[in-house]
Amino acid sequence: MTPNSDQKDLTKRWLVGYTTPRAEKQVYEKLLKQGYTVFLPLAKASRRWSDRIKIVEIPLFTSYIFVKANSHEIYESLRNTPGLIRYLYIEGKFAEVSDKEIDNIKKFLSKTEGYQFSFEENQTVEIKDGVLKGRRGVVTKLGKDKLQLKIEQFGWVVKAEVFKTQAKVVD
Repeated sequence: MTPNSDQKDLTKRWLVGYTTPRAEKQVYEKLLKQGYTVFLPLAKASRRWSDRIKIVEIPLFTSYIFVKANSHEIYESLRNTPGLIRYLYIEGKFAEVSDKEIDNIKKFLSKTEGYQFSFEENQTVEIKDGVLKGRRGVVTKLGKDKLQLKIEQFGWVVKAEVFKTQAKVVD
């Protein structure tokens, strides 16, 4: 190995881990206990049971978790963390997420906390406020308390709770 590749192997970077279904929180806790820096973006959502409605925290990206690790720690974390299936690859390399992108996700979550909405599926909307201000997207899924918005500029599908005043219909 060249000195540059050795240095790259020891550099910690944000990687995208893929978990078994509904195991994100357990994987998060296990990785933290192992000493890793981990980010699991959670959003609050209301869930209805037969006898009550409860606010719960759900993963923003289902089955995904962000782990800051170097090349040597990647395989160690996979071996020692039940529920962590693999890390994502792009063009044969581990998919990396920049610190700026992680910060943007954190800002998005803090800015959208407590938002509510009233939209229809397939509407094109423009976000009027927050870290995604000015971005346009299409409402792809609509629930009672949240919507799924596809933002083409990023190739993202984002689940968010949004006030009516935070987005406007463009069509």
